Amino acid sequence: MPRAYRSVQLVAFSHDGRYLISGGGTESIRKWDLGVLGQPATLKDISWQHSIDCICFSPDSTQIIAASNSTIFIFDAQTMRTASTIYVTRYER
Repeated sequence: MPRAYRSVQLVAFSHDGRYLISGGGTESIRKWDLGVLGQPATLKDISWQHSIDCICFSPDSTQIIAASNSTIFIFDAQTMRTASTIYVTRYER
């Protein structure tokens, strides 16, 4: 198994069950098409400075949402490119 796939800590399925996203300590997110054998798509335009804390698909599976160190990233699930970034500067528990 390639080293990049050894440290998967987070997984989430798309709501239609067609895709799986993985991430975690590798500081990358990959999208697997479960109906096709082959290499997963990898997010193309982001540099992670910290590990990924959580990932999920939007309810309509068109976006991937990831959080890392008080930052929320929203990606287009089709193109695997950043759609939006939200910086959380203040919050209460």
